[in-house]
Amino acid sequence: MSVRQPTPHPTYTHAVNLGHEIARLAAHIHAATYRFLVLLREFDELSGWADQGCASCAHWLSWRCGISVHTGREKVRVAKALADLPEVSEAFEQGRISYSKARAITRIATEHNEEFLLGIALNGTASHLDKLVRHENNRRAAKAREEAVIDAFEQRDMEWCQDDYGRVVFKLSLPPEEAARVIKAIEACRQQRFNDRVPAGTFDETPSARPTFSQRRADALVAMTDDWLAGKRQSTSSSDAYQVMLHVPAGTSGEPLRLENDEAIPMTAAKRICCDAGIVPIIEDDQGNVLNIGRKTRVISPALRRALNQRDDHTCRFPGCTHNRYLHGHHIEHWADGGDTNLDNLILLCSHHHHLVHEGGFGCRRVDERVLFSTPSGAVLPEADPLPSLSELGETAETFEDDHNHLHINKDTCLPKCGGDSMDYDLALSALAEAEA
Repeated sequence: MSVRQPTPHPTYTHAVNLGHEIARLAAHIHAATYRFLVLLREFDELSGWADQGCASCAHWLSWRCGISVHTGREKVRVAKALADLPEVSEAFEQGRISYSKARAITRIATEHNEEFLLGIALNGTASHLDKLVRHENNRRAAKAREEAVIDAFEQRDMEWCQDDYGRVVFKLSLPPEEAARVIKAIEACRQQRFNDRVPAGTFDETPSARPTFSQRRADALVAMTDDWLAGKRQSTSSSDAYQVMLHVPAGTSGEPLRLENDEAIPMTAAKRICCDAGIVPIIEDDQGNVLNIGRKTRVISPALRRALNQRDDHTCRFPGCTHNRYLHGHHIEHWADGGDTNLDNLILLCSHHHHLVHEGGFGCRRVDERVLFSTPSGAVLPEADPLPSLSELGETAETFEDDHNHLHINKDTCLPKCGGDSMDYDLALSALAEAEA
């Protein structure tokens, strides 16, 4: 007696077919993504993005392809890493692994462990691979910390730089025993000089006026420095720290312009510096004697700068650029060439594009109500590339599958072989270490 099998519900059958089609299309997407990354790597190697005035290939992707800068940087990184991973590249090209898996592999892959990681990718899920990579990165970081402790004395250093607010930031790296002595000296000086108490009447009684614990530590370090210098400290007017001293030779000798640290700069750089900064011109003779000191001039007034920021929405005006920090006010017609300092003759540019316009050969001019930018070759940069037509999209959809028929992609091409089982990460990490050894 035969047993009659139940007939699948039509809705269930349709859902299964949809799943198969989605999986097959996903493999096609993986293969197309690999092709995208190969072209991207070649484009980046040719610096094709620089011809468009972009700051990097990631910025070009943001402008031209609608990909965020952060995602663009990651795609460029993966594209470059795949060049040294032939087995992973082959599987990716065939649609057998996804971009997510390839991205994870490239974070830790070497020529020694590539085959092992690819096996994990083909047999496991993207989640398995991500967790394995995270464990391996943690192991490598712990090993690096151990090596750093051993070599701490050789790696000691000290640096300092000035941040965007005019403060000087120190970076000091010392072995633990040396650092303990420095910390102890600072704490001892703080306790001796300030005794953790603020004398009555020294500051306003409002809590915000009293120095914090961290501020007292900073004061203690300065006090220690004062004790060592024993009166050799020199002071500089705070206003001088924000002036650009430009030394201009008298006459037309053709000598270069020099800053106060005697560094020579070309006229293009001088124009860029003077676009949006105060300047004190100093006229000198050939012996370096000062003949005349001009008055300080603020090229763009605060009120005009506020209006400029409001009009340009606090964003660089260069095509495709979205930077909203470190913006300069740029004269479309430079004031040295007779241009006026008014809103119609000013635009906002980030530091990178301000450099390109002044010293990189890029042009900037106003035509009627529009501001046009051009490349060094004279080609005008569009504000945005036109969207593809519907007919172009249709042709792309029709030819997409034909272009990938040679890959023999089906619904199971990128299916992991683990069946949903969990992974023994300790065993996997041991095998990974053996592969590298």
